[in-house]
Amino acid sequence: MNVDDSAVIPLWMAARAEPALVIDALRRIPAEEQSGDVEAVRTFASFRAGEVTASAALLTLDVVMETRPPRGAAEDLVLHLARSQLCRSLGRTEEAVTEVSAARAHLASVRHPHHRLALTADVLVEEGLIRLVRGELAEAHDALFSATSLGVLPHATAQTAWAGIAVTTYIFGDPIDADASLRRVDAGPSAGGTDAAALRDVAALLLAPEHGPSAEFHGIADAVEPANAPAPWGPLTIATHGYFRARESQFPEALEQIQRVASDLHGYWAEWVDMIRAFVHMRLGGIESGWKHLARVHADDRHALCPYREIAALRLRLNDLPGAEAAISECESIGDRHVPRSRMATQWLRAAVELRRGRSAESDLHADVALLTMARNDTTGPMYFPPIDDIRALVARARARGTALPLLDRIAALDDHSRLVQNFVALTPRERDVLSLLSAGASGDRIADELVLSRNTIKTHLRRVYSKLGATSAQEAVRIARWMGLDV
Repeated sequence: MNVDDSAVIPLWMAARAEPALVIDALRRIPAEEQSGDVEAVRTFASFRAGEVTASAALLTLDVVMETRPPRGAAEDLVLHLARSQLCRSLGRTEEAVTEVSAARAHLASVRHPHHRLALTADVLVEEGLIRLVRGELAEAHDALFSATSLGVLPHATAQTAWAGIAVTTYIFGDPIDADASLRRVDAGPSAGGTDAAALRDVAALLLAPEHGPSAEFHGIADAVEPANAPAPWGPLTIATHGYFRARESQFPEALEQIQRVASDLHGYWAEWVDMIRAFVHMRLGGIESGWKHLARVHADDRHALCPYREIAALRLRLNDLPGAEAAISECESIGDRHVPRSRMATQWLRAAVELRRGRSAESDLHADVALLTMARNDTTGPMYFPPIDDIRALVARARARGTALPLLDRIAALDDHSRLVQNFVALTPRERDVLSLLSAGASGDRIADELVLSRNTIKTHLRRVYSKLGATSAQEAVRIARWMGLDV
């Protein structure tokens, strides 16, 4: 059986959407009638069906590509696409980029217009997924959206594209559009294959905190098992779990998740996890360590990733109103180009600054703009930025002037100080003993002598205390604990 331009594309699409059926059909063809192209498609279908690993499939595919005679553009294109996906699954993104570029180069030579359009959409999806892995989110969003707009994607591939769009749209600060994209992805546990399922989980974790604590909110996090996420989405899924925990004020758990994978994330994602680290450290009282992470974050032209919001929040905590105002002004200077989430946060922070300055009318105006926009977008995210006392004061004034929004009832969930105290129970009794001796100025050797433990055991306890409190030194751990109001 030879595969030509008119047959390879439907066979390729079937291998992506219904790999088990393709495998079954191709097994019925006698070996002497099969070409290298059939073997390549069957190998890729076996990978999609979970019958072989990506590395084994790639090895077979490389043998086929080296030994097959010259074929048409469609066959070459499909083989390059298959190899790109396998390399991406193994984390070999540079090779994946080369392969998808080679596939794109063959598009103009595909004779049938419908086939050319279908393969163009497939190339765009693969380019979008590679860009997403590399943290090149704007390019990923454009490629995935362009693929869906062609209207020719098979269901499974479309599911992957919309799941990726849900992730990028959320990051760009538009939770409503992100939620709409996510709703286009099947809710089943294997929606469209591993890429779609993994990206659906990431998008769901990102969106869940926007709607406030609920049974569904916690159920999503409990249902997603980061360790089971397929490569290359594992690190991103774990980091998103950390983001979710940070938004829930589960700060030690958040840091533990993020520290596991920070070195495996690139581009936008690397700066994103630094923002999360800064958020956590600063709320734990770790000013110096928070600044260290924040210094690595650069605002993009629309402030989707915006360090100035965190700087303003920190300045408010330090009662540095000029510093907070200067940070907010950096955001306000870009005007309507702001992504929605950053714009809401800026208004809410400005309301807090104006209230502290005693300019209540100006504060009320900014607060109303923020609250109405948050209600329209069904998000509580921007409420997290000011210190809790400012949030309480702003909400009390909103209620007093007759603002009636369900959003205001979520204020109890934002009491980060009380939640931090609750998190302290994560320390074991022995770890509390170590922290208590640290606060008294004891060295590691003295703590070992006092507790009759080995030096190595004390080092292990100290590492765990630092991790759970988000600290990087003994001094910082003690300061965090005291900031939490604990007697150590």
